[in-house]
Amino acid sequence: MALPRAGSAILAMLTLAACDEMRRPQAGAAPPAGLVAPSADPVRDAMNLAVDDFIDQGRKLQGNPTRAARAAARLEYVAEAAPGWGPISPSIVIALRGARSEVRSALAADPEASPRLVMQALVAASNALARGDRAAAASALPAPLFRGGGEAALRLLEQPGPLPYAEQATALLVQESARIDAEQRWYGTQAAPDTGVTSGGTLTEGLGRGY
Repeated sequence: MALPRAGSAILAMLTLAACDEMRRPQAGAAPPAGLVAPSADPVRDAMNLAVDDFIDQGRKLQGNPTRAARAAARLEYVAEAAPGWGPISPSIVIALRGARSEVRSALAADPEASPRLVMQALVAASNALARGDRAAAASALPAPLFRGGGEAALRLLEQPGPLPYAEQATALLVQESARIDAEQRWYGTQAAPDTGVTSGGTLTEGLGRGY
């Protein structure tokens, strides 16, 4: 039996919505306010910003604590979200966790802290630095979440040093995302084959140019 015209229109809209859902990663929990611009696809936005942040082992972050804090928060968000993406290779998830550990170590952040707490602290610090309020930025990065407290964390954000695992992990994630996009298999499919990461988080593909 033919559907009424209104019913056909609703069915078409639902089909288009389902197709759009299959073309992007599942976001899971929303990012902290201010981490990325409001978007229907915050995970992809954070991923694309993160790969630019960490290119050349994070050279752009040196001497730029405002950007470094936001970059570290974006990496926390992507690393937290990635395990929920069915098609993503488990080795990519391992690489992102290794990258997160690398960045936390560089910033003297608690390695066992909740990603959400670390994200929120880093976003608050970045926002405070952007408006020139260093005292508020330091207050946003308290001990024991950041060893040594806020001033010590700000000094580390000014010069976080080379971050090769963050560069490589975010680049691998973007490559994997492009492959999944091409195959249109974001939703309801199994993970892709491994892509060069050992179970310990060691990357076996080439690293970036460095410093």
